Amino acid sequence: MVDSKQARLVRALYRGISRWNQRLAPNASLNQFDRKVAGFRIENPATLQQALRVAFRQQEGDPKVKIRQAMEGLKFVNGINLDKLMEVQKESQESSTSTNQGSSSNSTSGGVQHLLDAVNWLPSISHFSDIPVEPMLHLPLFPLSGPVLPEQDTGMLPLFTAMSDVPVPGMEIDLKVFEPRYRDLYHDAIASKRKRFVVPFAHPMLPGVYASHGLLYEIMRLEDVADQTNGKIQLLCHHLVTKTVRIDKIVNPSAWTSQTTYLRIQGEVIEEDMVDHIHQMAELQAVLKNWNKAPVIVDRLLSSLGEGIWPLVNIWISYWQMELLQMQVGISAQVKVRLDSNDKGDSKQQQQETADQIVADVQAPHRERLVSLQTELATLVPRLLQLDSKAQCEFMCEVFRKEQVRLQHLELETI
Repeated sequence: MVDSKQARLVRALYRGISRWNQRLAPNASLNQFDRKVAGFRIENPATLQQALRVAFRQQEGDPKVKIRQAMEGLKFVNGINLDKLMEVQKESQESSTSTNQGSSSNSTSGGVQHLLDAVNWLPSISHFSDIPVEPMLHLPLFPLSGPVLPEQDTGMLPLFTAMSDVPVPGMEIDLKVFEPRYRDLYHDAIASKRKRFVVPFAHPMLPGVYASHGLLYEIMRLEDVADQTNGKIQLLCHHLVTKTVRIDKIVNPSAWTSQTTYLRIQGEVIEEDMVDHIHQMAELQAVLKNWNKAPVIVDRLLSSLGEGIWPLVNIWISYWQMELLQMQVGISAQVKVRLDSNDKGDSKQQQQETADQIVADVQAPHRERLVSLQTELATLVPRLLQLDSKAQCEFMCEVFRKEQVRLQHLELETI
């Protein structure tokens, strides 16, 4: 246990690092520190602050070791020439801006960070504190797993990405439930006659971080399938995805680690804006009609315009998923050829290391596009949920224009 004197020392050290951190610009890059704290890659002041809070709240471990590590951290940051750091960062940003002006693609690492920054993310679940839970005033939260990307620009990506449904309003989605806490969620929802819960969008690089806007799932029916699955799955649940929910806070964050019950949130269900979209849809139509690439997907997009923005978004997501799948199939085939020609006389450990290196080598030319696509899939819907109907249409117009330019660049590169 940490005694009161040790706790005060940890807090003092934390405040010292926090004060240093607050002198930085919010978008300052700290990648060059090459540090990880509490499992977080320190990329900017926000992730440093988040990592420190998690690290200093952890109960396990020797308190003397924690204090020594904190003192080393404070000594490290105090030894940095802050003025020089900000000067280097300014030069780096100017160079990045100059480079980006020559390219309209979001496939660079800077483009990926731009996609992430455009979404309003909640603080990590560990930042919230438990408050008294009144079930009728709070909505249940059912966090589903999303794409998980490495925090660094090097290393191996998963060979294949699970192509799960990306929910949008109007979709019907089935979920298989086996954890006791989520069985409780459904039983409580049915008993209260509210029959709904919130599904948030996960940050693709930071565990326990979710977008500030999620979607409301309305329960349509439940099926007990325990007998058919030998108890592996308890419930097969059918839902209609209906409305946007703004998530203000998580009211019982301790359930994230204890897993004794499901999470609950305080927030607001946002009613659909019924403003006439004819002008915005006409702009979308004009952009698509000027797009002379991928005629099949363009025809599908044009035919969906009369149904609203979300059917169009759903088709576009399937377009991205198909490109991602095709890239991964091609990479997998190349990896198989390389593995088949590899020396089988090595030990199992050497074979595994060689296999990992082969995967990384084959992925390398496609890495930026792979990461970009998966980040696009993770951020498109939560970004749109933040916007009003007019801004949603404008944003999708911009997405289509950028993709058209990207395809034109690819065509020029192959000539």
